Amino acid sequence: MARLVHAALVPELQRGKWARWIELERCLLDASETGDVLFAASVLRTMTEEIGRLSLIDLDAPTLANLAVGNEQQRARLRRYMGAAFVSLSNVTDETWMSHPAVKKAEKRIELTASCKAAVRELNGFVHPNYGSHIAVLYPEGREAASVLTKAIIAVYDQFYALPDAPTAPAPFPASSALAGSRETLVEAFIDERLMPVVASIPKLGIDTGAVKADLLYVPSFTYVDLGLAARILDDMPKTIGGSADDFRCWLGANLNNVVEIARARQAEVSASNTFIDEGSDLDRNLQRGIVALEMAAWATQAKLSSLKMQLVRQIVADQPLGVWLVSRALIEQWAFILWLPRTIAAALSEAGASDTRQGVAEAVAKIIEALSQYLSTQAGSVRLEQRPWAVNSEGNALGTARLPDITEDSFREDEFWNMSYSNGSNVMHGCSAQARALSVDRQGHIDMACKEGVLILARLSGEAGEILHFTQQLRRLQHAASPLECFADDNAARWNYGIGHSILRRGIDLTGKGTRADPYELAAHVDFYQAAHILAKELFETSRYSLEDGALMRTLDVLENGTWTEHWVFKEQEFWVKMPPFD
Repeated sequence: MARLVHAALVPELQRGKWARWIELERCLLDASETGDVLFAASVLRTMTEEIGRLSLIDLDAPTLANLAVGNEQQRARLRRYMGAAFVSLSNVTDETWMSHPAVKKAEKRIELTASCKAAVRELNGFVHPNYGSHIAVLYPEGREAASVLTKAIIAVYDQFYALPDAPTAPAPFPASSALAGSRETLVEAFIDERLMPVVASIPKLGIDTGAVKADLLYVPSFTYVDLGLAARILDDMPKTIGGSADDFRCWLGANLNNVVEIARARQAEVSASNTFIDEGSDLDRNLQRGIVALEMAAWATQAKLSSLKMQLVRQIVADQPLGVWLVSRALIEQWAFILWLPRTIAAALSEAGASDTRQGVAEAVAKIIEALSQYLSTQAGSVRLEQRPWAVNSEGNALGTARLPDITEDSFREDEFWNMSYSNGSNVMHGCSAQARALSVDRQGHIDMACKEGVLILARLSGEAGEILHFTQQLRRLQHAASPLECFADDNAARWNYGIGHSILRRGIDLTGKGTRADPYELAAHVDFYQAAHILAKELFETSRYSLEDGALMRTLDVLENGTWTEHWVFKEQEFWVKMPPFD
């Protein structure tokens, strides 16, 4: 019977056997060519599951027959073979996947060597928004992430070349010619060939193509600033030669804004290491820790978001269905934290503002440290990276651990689009959909579906771009909350610090300037930038319903000719410039 089953299954299993593998190989080449460490980690993590599946179905008829009459361990191996065959040949959905007894547990659908299992554990520290991914985006040229990726590649291909029919596997697809050229050329191709057809086919979505284009081009705010003025920020960035964005060692297509994001994150990471190395957890120390940790989180998050969005554009333009899903999944996970972390910190700061005791403030600030540690430190104790003070304690254990399902559930509780897109991306990554046989039968169908989903994700992100500013807003609140702690609700400055009290800005006292580019508004040092910005916006745009949280106000960074850093505010037909507080 086992031989008959084998004879019936093998022809079907061989049909399109390598289709998923060569898609992943193309993605890995793209990650290498673009210098995208995060994308490479996601691809390699998915390749471990695919090589596990290929190894699991690599049984000849005599071996299958022996397993059928063997001991319990051998019969378990036979059941894993049948489960893998089911997955490979069926149109698996979430329901059929979870209900099938042969594939209920993830380990039952793959067969990995010890080195591949070790690679999976290491890669898990990079494919989610946790410690490994932060290090990878901060130090793309560093040896730490490179070492993990190199070991994973060796492990995966050692197992691949152990397959008897590995020499018959076709070469990966050649690189798409559409990827040649500048960032501007790539974005134009995306807009014209991918975005506009979706806009035309689903007009009710009301996609703002101009906003999507502006978000992806992300034109540098340093037009009038030479690198001499920016030297303090860019001094530690790895360079090749020259002085433009192309001369920094960064991911392909990065502009000067993207380089600055990474540079600022690296500087904040150094400050965080220096601040967290001091022992103790008193209120003053925790406030300083919260400030440097949140600053690092804000810049690192923006840097990750920028690189992932451009990689998604590349994968869409190149018609790489698996690449689109893998990058989309990574983007959605990152977006969940972008929604969750600032809201969590804002709630804690409001709790501090409502307290009239130092102990109450201390407890609220401790919640901020806990939330930041959950974001920055998850898996810090389990990956073989340098253990930094802001990530681990003296015993080498992570300072915090986030449960990703809890974060995504909290962030996307009532958003069907994000929930469904995330589920689809996870199914593709773990081999529940877009299987080899399905790709070989209808690759174009998979391209169309994946690219449409990728376009909609980028459109949603451009429409919700204001969410990322909440990191900066909470950082400013935390910075102002760090001054005088000995006085609370009855003290004027403290009321500003914790976001309670004033409802108007006093001209000449709290606010100076005219709001033009030549003479931007400047908020006084004694007011909280976050709270004052709300008040100023309500005054300028004459609406009591206005809130910075609703995303109606577009706020972008603009550096003036004299080197002054400002926020450029645009609301409907009006625009104003507001001088930013000093970085240091």
